[in-house]
Amino acid sequence: MKNILLLGGLGYLGGRIAKYLSDNNYSVKITTRKRIEKTSVKYDQNIKVMSLSYNSEIQFNEVFKDIDCLIFLIGPDAHSNNRFVENKILDYSNFSKQIIKYAELNEINKIIYFSTVHVYGKNLIGSVDETTDPSPIHSFATDHHNVEKIILNHSKKTKPIILRCSNSFGVPYFNNEKCWSLVMNYFCDSAFKNKSLTVKSGNSFRDFVPLSDITKVVKQLIELKSDNTPKIFNLSSSKTIRIIDAARMIQNRLEKYFNYSIPIIEKTNKGKSEEKNYFVIKNNLLKSLTFLPNAIDEELDRLLHLCKTRYT
Repeated sequence: MKNILLLGGLGYLGGRIAKYLSDNNYSVKITTRKRIEKTSVKYDQNIKVMSLSYNSEIQFNEVFKDIDCLIFLIGPDAHSNNRFVENKILDYSNFSKQIIKYAELNEINKIIYFSTVHVYGKNLIGSVDETTDPSPIHSFATDHHNVEKIILNHSKKTKPIILRCSNSFGVPYFNNEKCWSLVMNYFCDSAFKNKSLTVKSGNSFRDFVPLSDITKVVKQLIELKSDNTPKIFNLSSSKTIRIIDAARMIQNRLEKYFNYSIPIIEKTNKGKSEEKNYFVIKNNLLKSLTFLPNAIDEELDRLLHLCKTRYT
């Protein structure tokens, strides 16, 4: 049984990854800075949650001991800056160096870092693959790109893998209120909460990738044995749609499978230009590892069923 460590495993992505790996007979450790109470939530038998103080060398070595693969999910999002929300003093780049240090000291074989396709920034136009030069616009994307470079430059013994993830969506495993602000999750939730879909920036393009595909990719990369594989992968569906078309897709599935009709309300952002540059985020490198994205409809229907139960 392989031992997997998830930094940030109690979050949106981490929860589903932890659950999927646990179901596939992996031993999963999740770190948290919060104090663990004896009466806390019960997890799957293969999942263990451990406290980790970022200032404790002893705890780092204890948590990182006997780990085969480290999945690095702690990081900035579109609503954060270059500091951890829970600790304004700790710098994200320095923290990343610390993670690599303890991974190397404890001889962890592989580290998988979740970055974002937004590192391409100004170059997120036309056909985009892993050779496209990063040119981040937003601060959170710049932070991710800086950590990518730190991981690639400082990992000597530990094999680094960078996943540039597009817009994820799907059913959360742990309770997570932030996930409902994601476009697809928001639409599914709003369909039952507000009995309508309100669309802003409808002509903006997105690449939506379901959590089901993300979990499968992670498992494949953990099991990948070759040392000659690329270090950077686009984790995308390689299918680009407008936000308004995503809303119509949900509207159609609700009518077809739920016998539920709701209107779409389009609103324009006055004084704010929409992103209209078309792009395709190529995932050929992942496909070369037998990854074939195919769970969009399945994940969407699971999400709709969950949202229906939230309001009925």
